[in-house]
Amino acid sequence: MIAGEPTQAFASPGEALAHFGVKGMRWGVRRERETSDREKKVQELDLGRGDSSLALKKTHKLTADTSNEGYVDIRSDKGMSSYGKQMHQEMINGFNELRNEYPAVAAMKAEVAPMSHVPGGLPLRVQKVAAVVLPMQKQGDVRIIYNDRMSGYSPSEKALVIKGMPGVKYPGYTGRHEMGHVLAAAGGLLPPMVSSKGKSAAQQISEAQAYNDRKEVLHKEAFKKHGLSFEELSKLGPYASTKPSEAFAELYGHYTQPELRSKMNPDLAVRAQRLFDDLGGRKR
Repeated sequence: MIAGEPTQAFASPGEALAHFGVKGMRWGVRRERETSDREKKVQELDLGRGDSSLALKKTHKLTADTSNEGYVDIRSDKGMSSYGKQMHQEMINGFNELRNEYPAVAAMKAEVAPMSHVPGGLPLRVQKVAAVVLPMQKQGDVRIIYNDRMSGYSPSEKALVIKGMPGVKYPGYTGRHEMGHVLAAAGGLLPPMVSSKGKSAAQQISEAQAYNDRKEVLHKEAFKKHGLSFEELSKLGPYASTKPSEAFAELYGHYTQPELRSKMNPDLAVRAQRLFDDLGGRKR
């Protein structure tokens, strides 16, 4: 309820209409609200690949664009903040560029979805996380979520973000960083998500820890294969030093951001390209 509004006896205008009816309506006969084509499409899509723990919330308030090969572009009918629009576009642009570059990404199935409709999305929104890549239950499939309600960072918050991820000061960098995670998923560095359905909290915590440990080991193994190391990549910035998976995303962000790639050590750029091509299934 908005402050200053008069108290309403019904939860919604729709409830009031159902109670009083409309002119010409016969009592005892209720008209079922017709579901629009786009709403029906969202509800019938296999979003989350059948896992109830991944099911999007309030799908009747979502619009899904399935015209793009390889991914479903999901948006809230309520719209999004200006920053949300920016993040949404960065994810779309980044994914299109990535799938055009790498066969393994072109073979993926992805969802680009608003954070406000994702299970567990609220804590991420409160923490002002701009975007996240979530693995699904089938190897390689991902859900790319963007913060559709975020109004942006304050100057002090932005300074902290840039301190951790220097590339954020350049347009499009957040999307490029997240596409690093998508490429990792395409190359098998992000294992499929384990379903939490029917499991105790202790089991879920244990499996989540095991999953994260395995993910970081896979990234380290991929680094070693191409003459890279976590220690070397940690020098890309504070956020890159947190764990191998973030170091990889930062490496991809630096490599694909023109302003940062021009400053990269040429030898590092060559090794990075070999790693990306290997994961993306591109032959040179």
